[in-house]
Amino acid sequence: MPTNRFKPLIIAMFVCSVVYSQTGDKLNIAEVSELSIDELLNVQVSVSATLPTNVFEAPSAVTVIDRTLIDQYNFLSVAEAVRQVSGVEMLQTVIDKNVPTLRGILQNFYANKVLIMINNIPVWNPTYGNSTLDRIDINEVERIEVLKGPASVLYGTNAFSGVINIILRKAGEQELHAAVTGGVPDMGSASVHYGESKGDFSWNVSGSSSLENRKPYLISGANDVDKSLTTATGEYLYKDDTLYYYREELRKQTLNIDLKFRSHNLFFNTFVNSYTNPGVNGSYLNGANQTITDKGSLISYKFDHNITDKIHFVFNTHFDYHYRNQLMAQAVMQAARFSSFRVASTAKVNYKMNKMLNIEAGADLFKGVNVAHEVIAIMLDTVLNENIKNRNGIVEGALFGQFNFSVWKFSLLAGIRYTQNRNFGGDISPRITAAFNVNEKNSIKVIYGESYRTPNLLELYFDHWSINGNPDLMPEKCNSMELVYTTKVNKFYGQVTGYVSEYSNLIHRKVDTINPNVNAVYVNEGNFMSYGVEAELRYQNLKIMNAFASYNYCIGDDKGIGANFKYVPMHTIAFGLNKPIHSFYVSTNAYAYSNTEGHIDCIPYQYTIDAALGYKHRSLKGVMLNHSFSVKNINNSKMLIPEYIRKRPGVNNLATTGYGCRYIYTLKINF
Repeated sequence: MPTNRFKPLIIAMFVCSVVYSQTGDKLNIAEVSELSIDELLNVQVSVSATLPTNVFEAPSAVTVIDRTLIDQYNFLSVAEAVRQVSGVEMLQTVIDKNVPTLRGILQNFYANKVLIMINNIPVWNPTYGNSTLDRIDINEVERIEVLKGPASVLYGTNAFSGVINIILRKAGEQELHAAVTGGVPDMGSASVHYGESKGDFSWNVSGSSSLENRKPYLISGANDVDKSLTTATGEYLYKDDTLYYYREELRKQTLNIDLKFRSHNLFFNTFVNSYTNPGVNGSYLNGANQTITDKGSLISYKFDHNITDKIHFVFNTHFDYHYRNQLMAQAVMQAARFSSFRVASTAKVNYKMNKMLNIEAGADLFKGVNVAHEVIAIMLDTVLNENIKNRNGIVEGALFGQFNFSVWKFSLLAGIRYTQNRNFGGDISPRITAAFNVNEKNSIKVIYGESYRTPNLLELYFDHWSINGNPDLMPEKCNSMELVYTTKVNKFYGQVTGYVSEYSNLIHRKVDTINPNVNAVYVNEGNFMSYGVEAELRYQNLKIMNAFASYNYCIGDDKGIGANFKYVPMHTIAFGLNKPIHSFYVSTNAYAYSNTEGHIDCIPYQYTIDAALGYKHRSLKGVMLNHSFSVKNINNSKMLIPEYIRKRPGVNNLATTGYGCRYIYTLKINF
């Protein structure tokens, strides 16, 4: 049943909604403030260009997940929503959950090859190079912009295989949104957003809290059991790799404050995200079912001003702090703790010379510092090992520029970024997009782009009993050629992308699978290619039916070099169907991928199915109430993925969604 702390709130909001509905008017679902397909395509996205543009004119392959889609299928997290995008997978490593993976490029422990942004502000820590999608609650989101492919010209080092930009809700004159969720086996959440705009001043505040205990599932191991060691519930412990019940617990709190006065914008985000992990070696003795707690705070100031009708100036500076506490070995009461921060500033000027030519130039600078990364004896509160002793940090500056030339139905965008990194010297990354707009409903783009990623402090300097950094690492490189076709026919919108990518110096966690007692080490792999097709289709008819479908095909020729594409499914499919019936609606969506190789055995194809029944109505005072009852993972799938990080002899796979279906009631209120 829902967690006790949320029961009173759930009951109160449900009772209020019933009382309101007795005196309010019934509402046809098509009258709800949702976006038509034309409005969706005119949404100004900012992830692929320095000035906002729509998806037809965007110089990159971009997918937008809007508030309409989120509500239609009752997605419960940013990760769940993003997973529907073609070319995007959500994986779990033995350390982190909800690791976004784009175009099949696996990540070592941490999501440091995909840049995550909040309101166009990059958020990541210099120690691991990663951020988390769980620092934002799904009810705080207005839309999510996903850019697939190299994006270093715009964003620098961490935009290696793509960018996920989370745009938060903004208020009109006055808005209040609230949502509460309760579910079985044990979950509950509550969130609220309030915003107001008066004259030159506007402000938005949002916050959330959630707790979920998922049904335990079995992780299998190969080693003999040590029957002299048992848990409190009677399960046997294993000396190394193990067989045990993994109990997923997830807790999350978020807070966002957004203040704007004329050209000035101040933004603050803070979060606490706690969850259990499978253990670094897949055993109780090495941290299984122990808690990882991530905390972070971001403060940003932005000055955005039109100096003249033709000159637009933007300056942004932000401070991003991260902290992690990870219980490692319960038997000896150890924990790993780290803290780091990053300070960054960007300035750019856009000059619109005439209707045909637009020019932009800018510069950015950031410094990232690892404050501490230590193994602690909890009871004694003493440092057992300082894992990163190098205090040099990361210092990087860049100059970038691009121009956009348009004439008749053709447009050409060309840009270049020169980066100077204190550890790795200079780098030049270009991108070129040539687009032909056949008409207002069809466009063709040819895109060439390059990206790079500099090693983070963990990969360079880590010193631990299980893995060592490598100060001789080189930056990762990628260049990609893409062909994108975008079309709109009546209520349909479609986008098909074919790409060829070449990778060099990809950083890989090299493991001695024969002798697991030998420390792993980070190394650069050789060159290899990957190929793929990404297809997306969306139908939006608010009176009849809404639907989406995506298909991804991805292969790579890295055999003999490393272990990447052998663990990546060749085919991935997602689809959803939403049917409005007066004030009611029903929806279902599914996600599936083909079989892959595992570290030990083959992992068969996997699929999961969700369904929802909803009812929307207005109260007497015009308050919009949206009830939904969802069943997540109807078929009880674990959605198994290869355990490609540790490659221990006893653990072949991990589950990305946990085991068992969940029954969920959600109430959303728009005042």
